[in-house]
Amino acid sequence: MRQLLRLVRSVHTATLVSGRNSQKPKNILLYGIGGGIAVGTVYGGYVAYDQWKKRQITIANTDFENSFLLNQMPPFKPSREVKYPLDTTGLTFTLYQYQTCPFCCKVRAVLDYFSISYNVVEVNPVLKTQLKWSEKYRKVPILIAETPEGDIIQLNDSSVIVSALFSFLISQKTAESRPVDDRRHNPMVHIANCYPSIKYTVSSDY
Repeated sequence: MRQLLRLVRSVHTATLVSGRNSQKPKNILLYGIGGGIAVGTVYGGYVAYDQWKKRQITIANTDFENSFLLNQMPPFKPSREVKYPLDTTGLTFTLYQYQTCPFCCKVRAVLDYFSISYNVVEVNPVLKTQLKWSEKYRKVPILIAETPEGDIIQLNDSSVIVSALFSFLISQKTAESRPVDDRRHNPMVHIANCYPSIKYTVSSDY
């Protein structure tokens, strides 16, 4: 009887040991999976934080004052002219554009709505030869404003152009209320200086 009990105990003990040994690979696998998930979560969080931090970088205008002024007009003849007898701006505008570009259409719509005369230079959409004179901006639209005082102003980006035109039209209505010293310079120069420089050097469709 004692021998039978010893035999049962030895079988039970062997069963427990074998069960523990069979659980070790499973435990190692579970630990490996858990560790991989933890490392992946930490790394994914770091990447997401890094991308968020990059998007928070402040965009500053580091150009010198009046960096929008050109020394001379670009050497391209307009392909067409749009004239309005009621134009009172006193400026000569030249629009560098693609005819089908929606942003160029926005600028033309504003010019036409306020009866502002302007010249049009069609830009080759493949070679962009007509934009090679622009060192810091190779997209359309670009609006060149030539003042009676001889200043040549380059305005980039459709939103900046539209805003500058509105500001200029308002400044014409309040010209008499400006200080005498301020009237010596064309208001478009002051207006253009209020906007940050927008630079794109990589070629794209618009």
